[in-house]
Amino acid sequence: SGQLPTTMRTLSDYYHVLGDLKARVLGACVYPLIIISLLMVSLVYLSLNVIPHLRDVLPAAALNSWLTLMMLALSNFLQHFWYVVLILPVVIAALFLFLKTLLREKIDAYVFKIPYFGYIFRDYELSIVFLSLWVLHKAGVTINVALRKIIDTNSMFTAQQLEICRLQMIAGYSISESLQQNPFFPKLITDTIRIGEETGRVNEYIERIYKSYKETFQSRL
Repeated sequence: SGQLPTTMRTLSDYYHVLGDLKARVLGACVYPLIIISLLMVSLVYLSLNVIPHLRDVLPAAALNSWLTLMMLALSNFLQHFWYVVLILPVVIAALFLFLKTLLREKIDAYVFKIPYFGYIFRDYELSIVFLSLWVLHKAGVTINVALRKIIDTNSMFTAQQLEICRLQMIAGYSISESLQQNPFFPKLITDTIRIGEETGRVNEYIERIYKSYKETFQSRL
């Protein structure tokens, strides 16, 4: 399209934004992971070295508490099977990845409905997908071809929803009409795209969408 310098600058912005978003996600995960790890280590240590010594000095009335009985049972279990604490996170992660491969669409659809945390994942995917769409369209690629490229190179749930919209566009619907018929996309997106179509500045309004969801994602995070 004769816009190579502009395209290079846009690509630079694209990878800068991607790197920034990923860094923010990793940064937000570090603290909870450290706290959870410390709690797990503390739990194992207490169960192996402290609780067993308390069993003999507890008053009889304490054994009527379900919480006390649960802690004693956990301590007894960890004394014999302490390695389960190390294996369990790996098993849970492997099981989740396995189920996500089989039931990706259902799991993603459920995750997006989780209050607050689901909204973070949704905003992240929307910002990434519309950022990709903006980069391709600004480089001179048509919306239909740009959507096809995003869908082919992206396994996100949002990209799958865009495939439904792309098929409707092939059937004769406009971009905003195809987005409007999919309940996954918020009204903000459909209204913004419609204004872009009416004013002939679709690419500019796609950029506004990606920036809006990027800022919302960062704020929620």
